[in-house]
Amino acid sequence: MGIMSLIISIFTAIGAIIVPWLIMSKQNKIAIYDKRFAIYEQVIRIIEFGVDAKESINQIVDKKLTLEQLMQAYLSLWCNQDNNLYIKYKGLLNSNSSEDRSEFFIEISNIIQQQCIMLSSARFLFDKKLFNYIEELRNLYRSFIGNITNAVLYAEVYSHERTEKFINFSVENQDKLKLFDKYLMLEMKNS
Repeated sequence: MGIMSLIISIFTAIGAIIVPWLIMSKQNKIAIYDKRFAIYEQVIRIIEFGVDAKESINQIVDKKLTLEQLMQAYLSLWCNQDNNLYIKYKGLLNSNSSEDRSEFFIEISNIIQQQCIMLSSARFLFDKKLFNYIEELRNLYRSFIGNITNAVLYAEVYSHERTEKFINFSVENQDKLKLFDKYLMLEMKNS
């Protein structure tokens, strides 16, 4: 009877160690997947914005709008991703208050900063190839939005080159989204 108790005690101890470890391992995989998927969704939004901006350029060029109208169209398109931000932007166009402009710019800066921080965390969640893609997209995106925002809100010099780099990168690299799909699907299967 003593040997049986010893065997039961050993299996109980092993079970008490292995079961929580297996649960923890599964929860870690789920948490990592959730973070990867959040980055993936953000990348999709940015790429779609770049593609939409390219389509807007084509429509706007036909209408021969001024540079200021073009920049406002870009900023309007970007703000349109969030209904509250879009409403603030439209109100800002009718305002001459530098305080309103400053508050709006701070809000945009905070949104971009949050997006860029999220994208920066990809270094630890994806392989080097995907991280380099995300990093380049992040840098071009931040440069593009900063360029448009500063030009529209503060009458700073507009750089068409920065705009073109972001838009062309977005349009030309849509196929990279398939790498994310495969990567996330692979991770889901391994979980």
